[in-house]
Amino acid sequence: MNKLGSFLLLLLITFSACNQAQKSAQKQPNLLIIFTDEHRRQSMEFWQQPEYKGVINGVSDPVFTPNLNNLAAEGVVFTQAMSTHPVCSPHRAMLLSGTFPMQNGIWKNCHLNSDTDLKEDLACFTDVLYDNGYNTAYFGKCHWIKPTNVFDQDANYIGTTEAPGGEMPNKFDIYIPPGPDRHSVEYWYQVLKDNHFEHYVYSNDPDVVGGKSDREMYKSMEFSSKHEARTIIDYLKNNRNQRDSDKPFCITWSLNPPHPPYNKLADCEKESYELYENMSHDQLFNRPNRTDKASDLNARVYYANVTSTDKYIGQVIHTLDSLGMADNTLVVFTSDHGEMLGSHDRMQKNCEYEEAFGVPLIIRYKGVLKHKLDDLLIGTTDLYPTFLGLMGLDHLIPEQVLGTDYSATIKNDQTETVDRPVSTPFISIEGNKKGLRTNKYTFTVYGDGSTTLFDNLSDPYQQANLKFDMLSAEDQQMLREELGYWLKLSQDPWVSEKLHSDFIDYSVTAEKHL
Repeated sequence: MNKLGSFLLLLLITFSACNQAQKSAQKQPNLLIIFTDEHRRQSMEFWQQPEYKGVINGVSDPVFTPNLNNLAAEGVVFTQAMSTHPVCSPHRAMLLSGTFPMQNGIWKNCHLNSDTDLKEDLACFTDVLYDNGYNTAYFGKCHWIKPTNVFDQDANYIGTTEAPGGEMPNKFDIYIPPGPDRHSVEYWYQVLKDNHFEHYVYSNDPDVVGGKSDREMYKSMEFSSKHEARTIIDYLKNNRNQRDSDKPFCITWSLNPPHPPYNKLADCEKESYELYENMSHDQLFNRPNRTDKASDLNARVYYANVTSTDKYIGQVIHTLDSLGMADNTLVVFTSDHGEMLGSHDRMQKNCEYEEAFGVPLIIRYKGVLKHKLDDLLIGTTDLYPTFLGLMGLDHLIPEQVLGTDYSATIKNDQTETVDRPVSTPFISIEGNKKGLRTNKYTFTVYGDGSTTLFDNLSDPYQQANLKFDMLSAEDQQMLREELGYWLKLSQDPWVSEKLHSDFIDYSVTAEKHL
């Protein structure tokens, strides 16, 4: 063979090897998890479309979310996804680890307790995917370790309380330095402060933080979701070799909006606010369980931030699709918990009412999942194993994970032919109350022995608190057994003392079940 022939043969072999490597990499699906903060299930526009009418409890909010509408049309839309512990830090710990508060170390918001940190030795889904050849990236809010005073006055990480350390720049959340607390995340872009237009950014990519090093604070003065979206788009395009393009990626994007503040016009983008500024009080608060706890301004700013996050989420998903990654990427949209926004005379979260307990959940996996509505009772700890199951990686789910892999259930179009859970739990250790949600009931037992019990079918706005003994003996026993199961599985502190056994059956076995 002459030199030209040898060269062409070598070129052909090289091309074939590269092509095979590319095909191999493509077989491993990417993962894009997007979760907003304090985004209640009702705040999505598509619920107003004919296909979705009547599938959630009561009416939806008068919001504009065109990009979530499109995502819903292409994915599985869950009507009964719930936040197991509807508070920021506990939810994040459960999402990352697939375990409950007593296993993962976080049972209340990190800034409220000096002993609250996500345990370093837990195998989070980022750890598992990284160990199995994935690029891992995290963008946005973390909130899974307690704030400490190891910073200087300019919010740079010093790592000691000695000068110039000794400062705590933000008491609600803290920068996480390189090490085990990052749980194998390679590309780091963390955002701090509950201020949508003036926040602290820490990143190991100097190009996105003004040339600063990982431990130095960069102050961004634009809407946080906008800055995050631009950085994620750059990462997806891999313009500066931020990732190994031969590997699949796992991107986690934790947006702070529509989390408070929502008290003034400066808390949202003007163009989004203008969509709501002429809405009347009755239009803004269309749920009959409302009170005057929230003002019209609160609602307008909250809805504006929902619309703005929708816009930037749309930009990221459009980029993903335009790069030809849609068919090979599992896209998940959800939230850490909801927002009461004046319902039942309450604001914010950490309660069993539908506005706080219920969360949005849309899963899109083109070519694998068909668009449908699903009333699966899925909780926070179930998300991790279900993601891996849908990606064909169920063999990688660690033993520590206490959630259930519902991937087979979700893939099955004939939902009536597969086993489905009877309930999903509400476990608030911080609030000292435990409960659950079934297809019909929301039942909660408080630490003092009082209860709330709502029939969500006949009372979608949860305005009539029923007496437990009003239920049939069969329903009473079902609720007692289900709640006992969840408390034993989660190793809740109530179990050792068998508290409130009138309402909880502690004799059930704590084994995984459907």
